[in-house]
Amino acid sequence: MASDATERLFREADTQLATQSARAEALATRSGTLVAAIAVAASLLAAVTDDDARGGWLWGAFVFLGASAVTGILVLCMARLAPGPAATQLVRWAGTSDGDILGDLFAVKVLTVEANRAVLARVELMFYTQAVLAAVATGVTLFVVGKS
Repeated sequence: MASDATERLFREADTQLATQSARAEALATRSGTLVAAIAVAASLLAAVTDDDARGGWLWGAFVFLGASAVTGILVLCMARLAPGPAATQLVRWAGTSDGDILGDLFAVKVLTVEANRAVLARVELMFYTQAVLAAVATGVTLFVVGKS
């Protein structure tokens, strides 16, 4: 009976780690796509920089595009999650009894899930900040283009 409960607990911890990894990868992919779109938008916007009448708004659009791109790069850098116990912990457990290893391994997995949860919260906040900055940049860009 205890073995069945232990297996379920480990399976749940592994499921949460896999889910967190998929979420981080999805956010990094979306952020990278948005950075690529920002690069295209900035290059297209650069074609209209010669008009002085739109200067302030135009540079504002560049500032928001740049801020969004930098935020996206931060998302890409921050979206690194721990997959489970570190290699040093695994080596340390090599000469330990099975009962001790299972308890320690489960504790490490739970701590990893919690640490990953905190990292994902920061990554999501940065991603949504990037999305808002990109939306503002798009609005300013449309305003600038509409004035021409």
